[in-house]
Amino acid sequence: MMEDILCNNIRKNNENNKISFYNNLNENNESNYILKNEEYKLRGASTGKRVLDSLNNCKIDTRFIKTIKNQSTEINHQILDPKTKDYSLIRFPSPLSQYYTPDMVKTYEEWILKANAVILVSKQNKDFLESIIDFCYNNNIVTVLTISHEKFDITKNKDLETLKKVSFIAGNFNEAKSLTKKENEIDMLNLLPNLIITKGNKGVFFVDEYGNYAHEDAIKVDNVIETNGAGDTFIGVFITYYV
Repeated sequence: MMEDILCNNIRKNNENNKISFYNNLNENNESNYILKNEEYKLRGASTGKRVLDSLNNCKIDTRFIKTIKNQSTEINHQILDPKTKDYSLIRFPSPLSQYYTPDMVKTYEEWILKANAVILVSKQNKDFLESIIDFCYNNNIVTVLTISHEKFDITKNKDLETLKKVSFIAGNFNEAKSLTKKENEIDMLNLLPNLIITKGNKGVFFVDEYGNYAHEDAIKVDNVIETNGAGDTFIGVFITYYV
């Protein structure tokens, strides 16, 4: 299953001539879009091995990947709200977080400038997030940030100003509550109009292009089996249509 997903995404990226970390070798036996002398880190755990095996089975150049041994993996602790059926995450970062530094923004500046949108996740280091948010803001690049209450303190002016530079900040109601310290959607959106708040079967709350509070109903599903990953799916679909 994982191999099929990876291979399909790789083929789609190649067909659309989009920049991808995973590209076949060109006629000079060099990777088309991989920067020379750059190494990408992959933990030596079972999941990392499966990813590497799948890439090799797809005949993808993996020489730029380095396996890291004897390091702890990242742990995401999920908390299920019995009312909304939404998950909130408590993240315990892995040592890989140290590789996300402000220098990476300069290194990949050319790629970032070609992007229609940049999606940022809260596992990345705060100084890296601040750097890439500033870069995208100054270059009119659309950004989406998954709610990062572990990284930003809304009571600090510097953090609040950084968050206001993000095009969209997305997360479920509990995550938005943790970030904004507010109890209802209106107060949350008054503080951060760029918030997109999902509430499971109650739909999504946001501020529209005219500055009005808006709500979109959720599609009715009779038999919900698993909501894990629904937020990531929502963000992916939303930003695809937006750009």
